[in-house]
Amino acid sequence: MNRDCDIVKDLLPLCVDQVASKASVDFVNDHIKNCEKCNKIMEDMKSTVEIPDTYNNHMNDIGPFIILKKQLSKILLRTAVVCVIIIIGTILLGALIVNTLVLGDDNSLKSAANDIMEEGTKAIMDSIDFSGSGGGSGSGGASGGQE
Repeated sequence: MNRDCDIVKDLLPLCVDQVASKASVDFVNDHIKNCEKCNKIMEDMKSTVEIPDTYNNHMNDIGPFIILKKQLSKILLRTAVVCVIIIIGTILLGALIVNTLVLGDDNSLKSAANDIMEEGTKAIMDSIDFSGSGGGSGSGGASGGQE
């Protein structure tokens, strides 16, 4: 093997991939016309590479993972739909409660709270003696100081 064979071996991958310059391609073509070893190497590089059978066997191994991915996607979609339904239901229930109890009719929570406030205020007002004869500390102390 001579120096030209070494150069051609370096250039062959570039020529096969069609990325070598025109001068390099011409040099390689001239050399392989006269050198059977380099010609054989170039033919081997141009031949198609067969995928080993083990590759196809490994492709069959991922089948269960594809099925699992589809099942998980369905579960995720169902979960998202259920969450959206629960959120919408909660919002509607809250709106119903607010509308009925706070803003609703006479039997509502608002009217009950108003009744309690009115009765409580009336009871407090009735218990306070504004006449001054009840002997309360506030009115008795003020009249005792004026005597």
